[in-house]
Amino acid sequence: MSNLNVSNAATASTVTSASNTAMNGQQKVTTDFQSTLEKAMQAENTAQTSSDLKMRMKDGKVVELKNYRRLNFEPVTVESVQKKLGLSQEEAEAEFARMAAEHKKLWAEHDKLEKEHAKAAEEASSPEGQKKYLMSKEVEAVARDATGNIVAKLYKDGSFFCSNRLAGVVSEFLDGRSHAQAMQKIAKQPNVVVTHYKSKVTDFDLLPEQIANDRKQYLLYPEFYREHRASIEEVMALRERILAL
Repeated sequence: MSNLNVSNAATASTVTSASNTAMNGQQKVTTDFQSTLEKAMQAENTAQTSSDLKMRMKDGKVVELKNYRRLNFEPVTVESVQKKLGLSQEEAEAEFARMAAEHKKLWAEHDKLEKEHAKAAEEASSPEGQKKYLMSKEVEAVARDATGNIVAKLYKDGSFFCSNRLAGVVSEFLDGRSHAQAMQKIAKQPNVVVTHYKSKVTDFDLLPEQIANDRKQYLLYPEFYREHRASIEEVMALRERILAL
């Protein structure tokens, strides 16, 4: 009944949103814990290097850390370098300058990689990046159900996609090694037709068909998609933008 390609995309978007919400909640818990830990460490004014530490959280719960070892990190200074390495004042200053330069260089390289990764991720998620990816996915075979919806794909690179309903049918083959056998079993299912392509066909070539099916299913079964309407419409709009490039 449903166009599972759209449904899956919408669900993925919803899961991402839920995941972000969960992560935000986790961040709050972590922040509360860290804050409480820091306060407990400050309150525990002892010379012991290992001890039991109890903390009362904001919700009233008591967290106990057994055999807790406190680590004190002193800032690196010329004096600390001189003392640790047994150097003269002049030698310590030179060594400290070398360490500072190396640290600056490492952070510069780290920032450069972070920016490159962010740029690559942004490009990949753009309509242009999505089009490039779709054009790189060459299709070997496609399975369609009785209403014409694409319910499974076998790619030239060996990767495989199928609807949630068919995943249960071919679960024994979804180990990454037998995707061709999975498609063979799908071909034996009632009301499923499998097409094998001899000429080059990519996901981008199939995009107009998927967009048409998206629209049809969305109009026929609006109540089915109501829960994820915003996400589904976003996916449909993105597909149309990709096709228009």
